[in-house]
Amino acid sequence: MSILISDPPPAGQAGGDLTALVTRLERAVAAMESVTGVASQATPALAMAADAADEFVQRSAERGVHIDERLHEAAHLLERLTDPRTTRALESLLDRLPQIEQLLALADQAPGFVAMGVDTMDDLVRDLRTQGVDVERGVLNGASAALRFGAHIGPEQVDAIESVLTSGMLDPNVVQLIGRMGASLNTAANAHPAPVGVVGALGALRNPDVKQALGLLLTFAAEFGRQLNAGPRSSADAQGRVRT
Repeated sequence: MSILISDPPPAGQAGGDLTALVTRLERAVAAMESVTGVASQATPALAMAADAADEFVQRSAERGVHIDERLHEAAHLLERLTDPRTTRALESLLDRLPQIEQLLALADQAPGFVAMGVDTMDDLVRDLRTQGVDVERGVLNGASAALRFGAHIGPEQVDAIESVLTSGMLDPNVVQLIGRMGASLNTAANAHPAPVGVVGALGALRNPDVKQALGLLLTFAAEFGRQLNAGPRSSADAQGRVRT
């Protein structure tokens, strides 16, 4: 109410305010005209860009490429990449770049190592063939034997094999002795010896080789009897006694 009943401004001041308002309106109209002009010029360019985009989408669809699906997949991939777990994994991967570079360097050298291994195998096969070994047949027979062995072996057989391995039977001295026994058996079997009676056996005791073999047999008999009387023993004890 106080505004309505207040005295009107002086004529000169009212004219100045009106002039300033008109100036502002003219400036606003000019700015709007500039924006309108820019928009009118941009409209054909936007229409041309929209036509080009439509044509690109249409051609992609003709090639079997669906832009909408690709954009959806890209958005899904971006969502996964920005997941905190993914970023932590990427950071861990980046921290291990030196180790990865070393692995890549080894991978670059891998063809050379493979070629070296192939050359070595070729030399080995060539040497075996020179010695009269049929390598292909040996490989096939070995694979067949391994498959048959694996098909028939069970837990009990595995335990038995372990017992043999830890019993001292594979001790170098024992293996050498078994080899000599095999050679001796082969020689005796091919010699076709004549029957020997008590007198002949007593006479053979004068042979130093027979005495050596008899001493070994008696030592074995005594040790074997001691093992039987002692009952089951650990494989370590048995192995230690054999080596002794």
